[in-house]
Amino acid sequence: MLAGKLTELRPVVEEDLQNVSKWNNDEALVTFASGSDKAYQINNSHMGLSHYLEKNTLENNLLEDGQFFSIYSKEKETHIGKCDYRDVNWISRSATIGIMIGESEYWGKGYGEDSLDVILRYLFYSLNLERIQIDTWSGNQRAIRFFEKCGFVLEGRLRKGEFINGNYYDTIIMSVLREDFRGGQRSI
Repeated sequence: MLAGKLTELRPVVEEDLQNVSKWNNDEALVTFASGSDKAYQINNSHMGLSHYLEKNTLENNLLEDGQFFSIYSKEKETHIGKCDYRDVNWISRSATIGIMIGESEYWGKGYGEDSLDVILRYLFYSLNLERIQIDTWSGNQRAIRFFEKCGFVLEGRLRKGEFINGNYYDTIIMSVLREDFRGGQRSI
């Protein structure tokens, strides 16, 4: 378990799959979370969600393959979201992350920022990574503003890299470096 001020990141357990399935079946939520990237819009059956559990087994090399976490509200002991790291590159000491607060009553109240701080602290100071990347799409201005607030900077734009609801959008690539993230306190 990794703890922040408002949240705890916990390994995924079977009881979490019901919420993950609910969030993955919310079309608007999934579109904002993953754009047109169908690789992250997984099979929403219970069997299809089993990969969340598999990512946390001893057979999985967590340092190489990454890991999924469930985000819990510390105050209410409630499962409110999910996050992960993946695509770890030990030569460049980088990884890609994803984060979703699935329960809308927790939006805009600091839970996403706290969860992001927790996973970044873990990746920078426990795994000794240097660069963390996240991507979104240009129509998701809320996510772009959120990541900028959390210290991420725009690194690139893949023009018309997303096709969502009949329109093309750019894929937005953002990152934060360890030097810009000091002890969990972003240097904004």
